Amino acid sequence: MPLAFGIVPEGQRSRVLAGLVADVRDRGHHLNTGHIGTSLLLNVLTDGGFGGDALQVATQRSCPSWGFWLDRGATTMWERWDAGARSHDHFFEGTVADWILTRVAGVRRMSPDWAVVRIQPGLVDGVSRCRSTRSTSRGRLTVDWDLATGRLHLEVPQGMVCQLELGGSHRGGTPAGTEPLVEAGAGESDWELKTVGGAR
Repeated sequence: MPLAFGIVPEGQRSRVLAGLVADVRDRGHHLNTGHIGTSLLLNVLTDGGFGGDALQVATQRSCPSWGFWLDRGATTMWERWDAGARSHDHFFEGTVADWILTRVAGVRRMSPDWAVVRIQPGLVDGVSRCRSTRSTSRGRLTVDWDLATGRLHLEVPQGMVCQLELGGSHRGGTPAGTEPLVEAGAGESDWELKTVGGAR
């Protein structure tokens, strides 16, 4: 939580993040967070440059994990990680979906009215291709990227500007946001991605 809300002193952030990553790895990439921590964990890991660890947490199949629920037929978010949960309707446990949209697909709303959107392909090690289509207040936005081919295809509704970070992946603790942004307006367009360390 302190990392997510920016209250860790700047000189201590890397040490606190390293401690979090070590703890996640020591637990075999299983969830060990309460409701608030669960909603923040994947984004904090990814934003810190450890998207590969976030992916391992998100795709874990044994308890405690979202995959454990799926393997037992869950179609909603349960109250508890184990199979003994009485309530099966806790939407705040579903923040993995937000991570998929904003970090895996790399599409983030930068203004409340969807006038400006940031697109950052390749934030998560282990994900080399993604297509996301979502309805917004300005229309349908489609983002389709492939690191192997170095291709980004956009379908942008009227009244929206997309800020593109075309630098590709951000590995091993290298933060996103170090590449200059270019802008794409309404309509269909294709862009060339650069990859850091080659396509995955």
